[in-house]
Parts: sequence; C-alpha cells; structure tokens
Amino acid sequence: MSFTDRQPFVVDDKQHAAFTRLKKRFGCSLCPKEFKSGDTARWVYANDTPGLGCGNFFVCQEHDTPDV
Repeated sequence: MSFTDRQPFVVDDKQHAAFTRLKKRFGCSLCPKEFKSGDTARWVYANDTPGLGCGNFFVCQEHDTPDV
C-alpha cells in the first residue's frame, strides 16, 4: 500500500523519517498539524482540479471530509 492510492493511512516511522531527511513539511495543508508516527493522514490528488493552483496535498484525519 502506498500513500498515493489516496486512501487514509497511518504514518509510520519510515515515512516520517523520509520527509524529515528531505526537510519537507509533513503535515495537514488545511491546519497547522505536523504529522508524527501513528497519526492518520490522507494524500489528496488535486493536480487536475480546475482553478485549484495548490497541487497535491496531505490532510489530517480531522480535516478529511467528503468535501476534500
């Protein structure tokens, strides 16, 4: 299973470490939450969404609603 399958996933140590190594923010794009191991997150594919200039992003479990 990969986060790019667009299903909710539980962040593991390996994923968290990879983002830390890359010095990339690994958190919800709709709130200031930074993910840590054990958090539930989901990757949202938005590149083909007309008028949405933000590209792909992650959301936390709290903000993962049907509207996203």
